[in-house]
Amino acid sequence: MSNQSPNSPEDQGGRRQRTKRLGDQLRRIYDSVANEGAPDDFLQLLDQADQKRGAGGKDTGMSGRRNDPSGEE
Repeated sequence: MSNQSPNSPEDQGGRRQRTKRLGDQLRRIYDSVANEGAPDDFLQLLDQADQKRGAGGKDTGMSGRRNDPSGEE
């Protein structure tokens, strides 16, 4: 344990430093995941869904892609 109070300037500076380091690490992880391409199998499934939706009329699914806001068929 430390003899510093939780609100001491030294503790606040250390906390800020740890928070910044954690934020930097999380950003790097997020960026690496966001820059990964989608797997070919997943892209094929999306293409198949788009084709079925195009042949069947309006979308009634929950994907949020080309959804008819009126709810009419």
